[in-house]
Amino acid sequence: LEIAMESGNFFFEPAIITASPGQEVKITISENSGTHTFVIDEINFKQTVEAGAILSFTAPETTGRYSYYCDIGPHRQLGMEGVLVVE
Repeated sequence: LEIAMESGNFFFEPAIITASPGQEVKITISENSGTHTFVIDEINFKQTVEAGAILSFTAPETTGRYSYYCDIGPHRQLGMEGVLVVE
């Protein structure tokens, strides 16, 4: 699964990603403003976000909804969060 994503103060676009269980996910950050991270707690994934960065991970094997967010300061509380839907 390949996705182009934009990030900034304080959003990820798209805010919903749908993947199959165990699917390889490759996100290319097409645009970014500010300093951010991309975190999914359930798979212990954390990477710094910058324009041109490629975020690669394997979706969980268990179906469900998994939050992804920026863990810098209050960014998550300000809306910098999305959902990985595994179905």
